[in-house]
Amino acid sequence: MKKISEVLSASGSFDPKQKINSSTKPTDFIGSETVIIATTGIGSTTVNGKTVSYSEYSQEAVKNAKIIGLMQNFQMNQMRQNPTIFEIGSAGKYLVHSSRVGGGLRLSRVVYNAANMLAALYPYDRSIAEDAVYGKAYGKQWLLNLAEDLFSEPIGITVIFRDAKRNIAAGAFFEHVTVSSHGLGVASATPNIGENVDLQYERVIPMFTNGTDTMKGQA
Repeated sequence: MKKISEVLSASGSFDPKQKINSSTKPTDFIGSETVIIATTGIGSTTVNGKTVSYSEYSQEAVKNAKIIGLMQNFQMNQMRQNPTIFEIGSAGKYLVHSSRVGGGLRLSRVVYNAANMLAALYPYDRSIAEDAVYGKAYGKQWLLNLAEDLFSEPIGITVIFRDAKRNIAAGAFFEHVTVSSHGLGVASATPNIGENVDLQYERVIPMFTNGTDTMKGQA
């Protein structure tokens, strides 16, 4: 990143012909067509003799994640709690710095004759589909009832950002994700039917920095 002094002339004016990011190439930009969004679904695996849930960050969880197709919109938000307090006898205020962070995701896409959004987030697994608790809902092409026991189980969401050359720029794993709301809308003037889900996660873990896989060697 350049300093302000590097882009201002001696008189203090800005030269509009000078590029601030002169080293940026057209292929460096990240577009929606190169972003990957995947879900781990529910389940677990054994790592070094320890049972690890797919909703937790691990190499196995990411490798087994299934890409969610036909996604139209993805939004992420996170908020750090920094409350403001006041004192009696003064108009001054204090900002309390906290490490408590909460966040959510929103996914939306068109509806078509395949797994709907809720079913896509919980991809089919025969061992789970035959379970007495989850079997009633699991494995169906469409899931519409958030009261099902299935949605009490958290999942993991993987998002990978790549440039035009498919080089990885960054990635994130969202741990212990649960569905907080689901919506589906039909309008006579619109040819497509839209569907969306709001998700909450416990924490987000960066997977890649500067194109390097930071997961190597981690369980």
